[in-house]
Amino acid sequence: MSRNGYLLIVVFVILTTVFAIWNHLNPHFDWQERYQDGNKEPYNTFVITELLKRSYPNQRFEVLSKRIHQAFKDSTQTDANYVFVGQAVYADSADVAQWLRFVAQGNTVFLAANVLPQELFEKIDPENCDTTFQLPLNPWNLFEQNGLYQDSLVHVNLSHPQLHENKAITYKYVVENKPQSTQWHYLDSITSQCKTRHLTTLGTFQNKYVNFAKIKYGKGNFYFHNNPILFTNYFLLDSNHLRYTSKVFGHLTQGTIYWDPTSRLPDAAGQKMNDWFGKHRQFDKNSPLQYILSQPPLAWAWYLFLAGIFLYMIFAAKRIQRLIPVLPLKTNDSLAFIKTVGRLYFVQNDSVKLCSEMLRYFQIFVREKYRISEQLFVKNAPAQAALIAKSGVDAQIVQTILGFERRIDNRNIIESDAVELYGLLKIFYKNCK
Repeated sequence: MSRNGYLLIVVFVILTTVFAIWNHLNPHFDWQERYQDGNKEPYNTFVITELLKRSYPNQRFEVLSKRIHQAFKDSTQTDANYVFVGQAVYADSADVAQWLRFVAQGNTVFLAANVLPQELFEKIDPENCDTTFQLPLNPWNLFEQNGLYQDSLVHVNLSHPQLHENKAITYKYVVENKPQSTQWHYLDSITSQCKTRHLTTLGTFQNKYVNFAKIKYGKGNFYFHNNPILFTNYFLLDSNHLRYTSKVFGHLTQGTIYWDPTSRLPDAAGQKMNDWFGKHRQFDKNSPLQYILSQPPLAWAWYLFLAGIFLYMIFAAKRIQRLIPVLPLKTNDSLAFIKTVGRLYFVQNDSVKLCSEMLRYFQIFVREKYRISEQLFVKNAPAQAALIAKSGVDAQIVQTILGFERRIDNRNIIESDAVELYGLLKIFYKNCK
């Protein structure tokens, strides 16, 4: 290796070492709110899952891998806890119905999310929900005006006398270790059109915005917390924050804890889903599409129409290939070649060469079809017997054909012998297996 090559290697090693040391002294963190269980970045949920496992050693901790309506489909248990922590929770009508049945049996559902499922509140207390409520043209206005507090820090406390702190606990939102203003959700952003009489305030921030509440349903309870970021890794490293978290999760019962990582949505997606639900709820019953979907035959026709468009888009999107030309079939010219060579030797009146060529092609045929070496025919009786057995041709015909080898070697061949060999080979080819 040249001197310049060694110099490049040394420079590369030095740069790599410097970068490794700098990266170690200045670690880079991902400050996005992702709420991933096994992730130790600031705004993920590794610490809270470990706390739930270790703080309740006598309770089973299970991570759900299925959707809500599938996980609790046939469940008859009581005193169990369903826990969700994330920006927004995805729940369709089947999931909401399963939540209601699960809680009515005497279990607990704990939802900590910026955006809570609107449909759940309407199902819990339909008599007190305004189903004629019209969302604004800009769906963000609902959240900006009715349920968001903008600041870099909040003072959080619990309402129960035994849990209330003399001095509210301060939470400061930071990015890259620098304070930054953010939006703190509170429950009015979800329940503005559902003034349920069953809602019990359990906690607030700034001493007036409700961010933690309970609704009793059947034999169990729903718990709602509108600031899931309070339970992320960054805040749980502080003893005051850890104390607040312990008090909040102290509302869980003594049964199994089911942790749900499968129903998480980004904040914006959750808000748009609630917006869709509001519009869907206000669907004009007299609209043409409503009538079509109310009639099973028309509904099936509509769905098939949509499926057909979807399939067309899939197959039409493929690249159109050029036409593949039709190639002429390959022909076997071996027989024509043999006939041409045969005519040549016949015209030259060379019966020995003519018989030799016919016998050579016979030997090739036997070797390829029956895997018998043609070199052993004359002196090896077992090889002859094997050929007779495999071909199924009369033994006298096979022995006569093979006998031409000696006659060709002795050049004891005349024109009539060539005609005889041709006839025998024709019989062999026609009758062999």
